[in-house]
Amino acid sequence: MLARNVGTGTSYYCYDYDGYGEQVDGANFSNAGVGRIWPLLAGERGHLAVLAGDDGLAQLTAMLKMRTPSGLLPEQVWDQSPLYPQNGVPTPAAHHRAAHT
Repeated sequence: MLARNVGTGTSYYCYDYDGYGEQVDGANFSNAGVGRIWPLLAGERGHLAVLAGDDGLAQLTAMLKMRTPSGLLPEQVWDQSPLYPQNGVPTPAAHHRAAHT
């Protein structure tokens, strides 16, 4: 239910019915929105895989492919076509949230 492959790999929603992120139409966050994929959670799943004796490379690779051009890990990435032609790329969610707090 929480996993989604966005083309750059599989990552996860923070929780079901997450309301933190841009609007359904892609408009900026405004006190409520639609939760998107969190790359950090791919890393957490990678940690779990390694702790279980499995290979966490797929999760690490997915997380790295979702970085910003400057190499930073974004809070969320786009996950719903056809709003944005390239899923798995950073959203501006964190920037907009900071502007509203």
